Amino acid sequence: DQEPRLTKEKLFSNDCSTCDILPDGLHVDANNAKHFRHWTVLLYLDSCETLGATTFPLAVPLNKEWNGNYDLAQAVAKRLIMEEDMYHTRYADATQVQLDLGKELDEKAFDLVRNEFGSDRKKKEKGFGIRVMPRQGHICIFSGLTNNGYPNPLSFHGGEALLEGESKELLTFFYE
Repeated sequence: DQEPRLTKEKLFSNDCSTCDILPDGLHVDANNAKHFRHWTVLLYLDSCETLGATTFPLAVPLNKEWNGNYDLAQAVAKRLIMEEDMYHTRYADATQVQLDLGKELDEKAFDLVRNEFGSDRKKKEKGFGIRVMPRQGHICIFSGLTNNGYPNPLSFHGGEALLEGESKELLTFFYE
């Protein structure tokens, strides 16, 4: 069980931060830079109503066409993985450059969550990013590698905090 971290009041306030919504930041399932984790499957054992989603801020939904709005964010993600050899936006031993790049990705996820609730804090960027809400018995399956075997920058994802009174249990499986 994850500890609830947010109230609805805080979620909808201007005091809500990226760290409140994504307490552990974003990561790519690269298994400590050993690029052999091909697929991740999340089996949700509980349902959540507001938060608790698995958030993929750079993913392109199947029903949308790529229009290039996220080219900069994708470039940041690629740089984190390929040049900085970093697979988590809040890596403990990160340099300031790495932390700044990670913060840019975290902000995309924060914007995605806040846009979902109609916040006018940031201008909405429609069409990109996916929030997979936990529904009991449902699965979320994704590949963390590109066709050439390198970590996929579009697969950066993270688990959202829960609202008070909500709980989330899930099982994670990997195909390596």
